[in-house]
Amino acid sequence: MTIKYDLAISYASDDTWLANDIYELLSPYNISIYCYSKMLDASGGRLRENLKQVYDDSRINLLVWSKSYAESVEPSFPAMERRFLVDRHIYENDHKSLIPVVVDGHEIGKDLKSLLFHNIRQIGVTGIEKIVNERLGALRSGKSADQRPFHPVSTESWRGDLHLCNFRLSSNFERDPLNRWKSLADVLIDFPNGEGTKHVYLIPSGACLVNMRHTNRLRSNEAFLEAKRRVSRDFCNLHMESVLKGYWYTYSTVKSPEARVVAMYCKQYDEFLNDHFDAALADLI
Repeated sequence: MTIKYDLAISYASDDTWLANDIYELLSPYNISIYCYSKMLDASGGRLRENLKQVYDDSRINLLVWSKSYAESVEPSFPAMERRFLVDRHIYENDHKSLIPVVVDGHEIGKDLKSLLFHNIRQIGVTGIEKIVNERLGALRSGKSADQRPFHPVSTESWRGDLHLCNFRLSSNFERDPLNRWKSLADVLIDFPNGEGTKHVYLIPSGACLVNMRHTNRLRSNEAFLEAKRRVSRDFCNLHMESVLKGYWYTYSTVKSPEARVVAMYCKQYDEFLNDHFDAALADLI
């Protein structure tokens, strides 16, 4: 029996460098990823027998299109995988769970021309990261990826249900009493609540790229933290007088597993971070 993966990557051997980059970038999300070069044979020594099941059962498939991939013929793995992907995503009309990416200018095959390909030269590997992250969130919620924020993968067990609400940013966000602006660039907000949480913070949801929301990355990389801080400051200055729409939820902590602490997501904030983080980071490097 094969594992049911969150993401399975189909690529030619010449594009292993890209598959490896995607694997490394998405691994911190704690999702299961099938990438042959990273696991060699994760199907119990019976890869040819189980390969179809890998791509049939994965939540999302990522197809890396290139000249090498296009010219692959059976019984090579890329050619077999291509046939499996066409059967599932074209003939069975399962477009939402396929992410096709083109590496070079090679003409798209006739069997795949109905798909909208993302160009790696335009979006970069971090663009793929964002697309995969959003698509997984949409599949988990059963809704369109642009409707609402969502919890990062692997945090659903200790973060509660999302509740639509309105809130305001605190004018003291850079002088917050818990020093989370200094340590994580989290934004203090004004949000009276019935859960007893005195200091509520706006944080990035799962729709944001991992470098802006992963605690360990922010604490270990000053450039990531400062870039998030600069973009968050710009967002606060832009919306300080606004009433914002958000989604509050409660979460527990390791020290107090029975506690219910309120935190906030905001779609506008997520989008602002994603749109401006790379430029802010480039200014620092």
